[in-house]
Amino acid sequence: MEIKDIVIKEIFPIEKFNFNKFSEENSTCFTGSPIQHPYEDDKFILICDPLSDHTQFIEFSKSDMIFLEELQSIVTNKGENVTITKVWIKSGSLALRYEPFIVGKTKDYFGGFNKLTKKIT
Repeated sequence: MEIKDIVIKEIFPIEKFNFNKFSEENSTCFTGSPIQHPYEDDKFILICDPLSDHTQFIEFSKSDMIFLEELQSIVTNKGENVTITKVWIKSGSLALRYEPFIVGKTKDYFGGFNKLTKKIT
């Protein structure tokens, strides 16, 4: 039997929640796996679909987070545990969305827009 190292990553320090700040009218919900921002301690990154080949990353300020609700954990084929949460962010807050993509012209990948139109119709 092989013993594997268990790595525990702290998402955020636990703070007592003030329920007076929370309402669905003053916040917007995002779902994904939150991680600490690698360079800025006052920010975190939400990985929207952590097991997908094509996902988005959203950068939020911790001060804009109103509520964090843990949903379920997903276990990968390699045995890694991925925590999924609902994150409620104050409406009107500034966030940055990152989406990986291949740099190039769309027509180069589809062979021209005429071929693309024929596939749709």
